Amino acid sequence: MADRRLKVTRSSEFERKARGFFPPGGSPDGKPSFELFEKTVLKAVELAFSRMFDDLPLAKEGLGAIRAVSTQAVPHFPPLVVYGMLVTDATVDLMDIEVDEDFWDRLAAD
Repeated sequence: MADRRLKVTRSSEFERKARGFFPPGGSPDGKPSFELFEKTVLKAVELAFSRMFDDLPLAKEGLGAIRAVSTQAVPHFPPLVVYGMLVTDATVDLMDIEVDEDFWDRLAAD
């Protein structure tokens, strides 16, 4: 699959959760905007799913159709994990996102 690029789509649940973590326009308490998330972190995550699906870590042993991409040390964003599932031979659907919501508090405490 190294030469082939998969199409990446986003489930409605993924979109809902991502917009909850990163509200459109950002938030008064400093959460980055969904627009910035989409142009930076999400773009890189989608590229990884598109080009390297078979090389990504399994989300759970034995479930080869579900893979995970994790990020860390990305400016403006806490560490996060995005889960994608191969739904056809040519399409990966982003299914879920987990965000380390305590990251900034732990960083401030150091």
